[in-house]
Amino acid sequence: MTYCAIIIKQIIGAAVNYINKASVKIVKMKIDSSTLRTFILRTMQIAVLVSSILLIVLMSLCTFDNIPFLHNRRYLNFQLIICGVFLLDYIVAFCYARRKLRFFIRNLLFLIVSVPYINIINHYDITLSETVKYYIFLVPLIRAAFALAIVVGYVSSNRVSSLFASYISILLSVVYFSSLIFYQKEFAINPDVKNYGDALYWAGMNVTTLGASIIPVTEIGKILTVVLGTVGMLMFPLFTVYVTNLVQRSYDRENSVIRFGKPDADKKADNPNG
Repeated sequence: MTYCAIIIKQIIGAAVNYINKASVKIVKMKIDSSTLRTFILRTMQIAVLVSSILLIVLMSLCTFDNIPFLHNRRYLNFQLIICGVFLLDYIVAFCYARRKLRFFIRNLLFLIVSVPYINIINHYDITLSETVKYYIFLVPLIRAAFALAIVVGYVSSNRVSSLFASYISILLSVVYFSSLIFYQKEFAINPDVKNYGDALYWAGMNVTTLGASIIPVTEIGKILTVVLGTVGMLMFPLFTVYVTNLVQRSYDRENSVIRFGKPDADKKADNPNG
C-alpha cells in the first residue's frame, strides 16, 4: 500500500473510530446526542481555524526569509498535516450530516481544496512545471481563507453583518496572499519590488481597481493583477449594500423613537413577555 493511501486510510479510520467511541459514550453516559454533536463539530472548527492560522503564519515566514516552498521538505510535511486536519473536519461533518448527499454537494469545494495535491504529486514523481506546481501548492490556502471567513461571520451580530464580515475577511485574505505570492515571485527580478511593502502596495492598489505603478514581470504576477481587479469589482459593491442597510436600519429606528417614544428593541426589553 502506498504512502498516500496509508495517510488517507488513517484519516478515514481516525474519523470512524472517533464517531464510534463517541457513540459508545452516548450509550453508557446517556449524554444528549445533539450536545455531543455540537461539541465535536465546534472542536473540529477550532482545529481547522488554528491549522489555518499556522499555515498562513508559516507561509509568511517562509516568504519573508526567501525560502522556496516547493523545495522545503518541512513545509511540505506541515502542509500535509494541515490538509489532514481539513479532511478530518470534512469527514466528521459528513458523518454527522443528516442529509449526506446534500452535504456532499454543497461542501464539495471544501473537500477539493483540502486535498494535499502537491504531496501526492511529489510522492508519485508526477512531472509538472514549477509554475503549475506552485499554483497547486497554493490550493490549501483557499481552505484557510474560507475558515477565517466562517469564523469572522460567526462572531457578527446579525445575518447582514455576518455576511459582510465574511466577505471582508475573504477580500483581505486574497489581498494578503496575493501580496505574499507577488513578493516571492517578483522580488529578485522586478526592480520596482524592493521590499514586502511594495508588494502590499501593489496588491492594495489593484484590488481597489485604481492600478499600481508597479508592473509585474512574471506570469503569476500578471495573473494576480487580473484576479485582484476582478475580486475588487465583485466585492466593493457589497460596501454599498451594507451601508444602505445600516442607513435604513438607523432610519427605521429613528421613526420608531419619533412615533412610539422608544425603539422597538427597547420596548421588547422592557416587556419580555410581549
